Amino acid sequence: FEFEKIWLANILINARHLHHSAPERTIGHYEGMLKGQAALLISAGPSLKDSLEWIRAAREGAFLLACDTALGVLLSAGIAPDGVVCLDAQKQSLWHFLGKDLAQTTLLCDTVIHPSILRAVRPRRVIFSTTARFLSRADGSVYRETTPGTEFLENLVGPVGDIQSGGSVATTAFDMLRFLGAGHIYLVGQDLAYTGRQIHATGTHHIYGWLTRIHRLSTLEGINQAVLLKRHTAPIAGIGGGTVPGDHVLDLYRHWFEDSIPQAGLGVTNCTRQGALIANCEHTIIDPAILPRFQRDRQSPFYKKEELTNHEHLPAHHLYNDLCLALDNGTYEAFFETYTFLKPLRRKAEVYFKRNASRLSAE
Repeated sequence: FEFEKIWLANILINARHLHHSAPERTIGHYEGMLKGQAALLISAGPSLKDSLEWIRAAREGAFLLACDTALGVLLSAGIAPDGVVCLDAQKQSLWHFLGKDLAQTTLLCDTVIHPSILRAVRPRRVIFSTTARFLSRADGSVYRETTPGTEFLENLVGPVGDIQSGGSVATTAFDMLRFLGAGHIYLVGQDLAYTGRQIHATGTHHIYGWLTRIHRLSTLEGINQAVLLKRHTAPIAGIGGGTVPGDHVLDLYRHWFEDSIPQAGLGVTNCTRQGALIANCEHTIIDPAILPRFQRDRQSPFYKKEELTNHEHLPAHHLYNDLCLALDNGTYEAFFETYTFLKPLRRKAEVYFKRNASRLSAE
C-alpha cells in the first residue's frame, strides 16, 4: 500500500517520455542485442573495491551493466559502464546519479523510476522497462501480473518490455541481461552478505553521506556498525569456505538467483571476491584475457546520444481531470468503473481503513 501509489503516480508521469513513434526508448526494442556475448553484472557489495582492476581488465571482453549503487564506485575508478540500472521509485535514488558523468552510459530504468531522476540526470540515452511476473493458475494456465498502471501505459504507448525482478536492482539487472541475449553472465560485487561487516562498497553515496556525520565521538566505522546492529544478521556459507554475516532480506535475493540461474538458459560465473555462496553457479575469478573481444554495435540506438523529450497523451489528461471531478463530486463508483486498473489500490485502501478504524476519524 505504501509503494503502489508511488509506483502508479510515477508510471503516469513517466508516460510522457514514451510514444509509439519512439520504440528505441523501450527495452523491447533491444531484445537479443548482445547475441550470446559475455556480460558483467556489477553490484555494490563490500568486496567490489577489490575487483576494480579485474573489471578494468575485462572491460574489452564484456558488456558492463552496473546497478545504480555501484555507479559511483566505477566512475571514480575511471570505468564507465555500458548501462546502469535503476529500479526504485523513491526520490532517494537520485543520490546515486548527482554529479556523475553519464555521457558514455545508457540508463535502463523501470517505468516506476522517480521522475526527478529523469529531470536531473543526463545519460547517453534512457531506456524503459516494465516489471512483470508470469504465474500459473490452478488450471495450469499462465497469467501476467504487472505493476498497477502498466496496462494503462501500454494502451498509450504500446509494449515496453517485461523484466522479472526478485525485488533488488541486481535481480532486475540479471533478467535484463537474459532479455538482451547475453551468453554468459559474470557476477561481480554480488556479496549478498555483510562482508567484513560492511553494508556497501566504499565509494557509494551511503558512505559519502556518513562522512558528513563524522565528529570526535562518531567515526565512520561506528556509524556502519550502528546500521548493521539494526539488521538481524546470521552466519551463512561464504565463498571459499567459512561463514559471512547475512540476513533475511539478502537471503531472499540469494534464493532468487539460485532459482533463476538454472531457468535462464545461459552460463553464470560468480567472480565476486568475497561474500555468500550462491548455488547453481560456478565461483571462480577468471582470467579476463580468455574473454573474446566484445563486439559493440555502434549503429544501435543503445550507443547513440538522445535527449529525452516529452509527449502529450490525452488519455492521461482525461484520467487526471476525471479524478479531480470524482474528488469534487464524490462520484467514485463511476471513476473506478472507468479506470478499472485502479481497483487494486482501492481494495488495499479499504483494508487499511478497516485495520485502522479505531485510529482514523470519519473524514
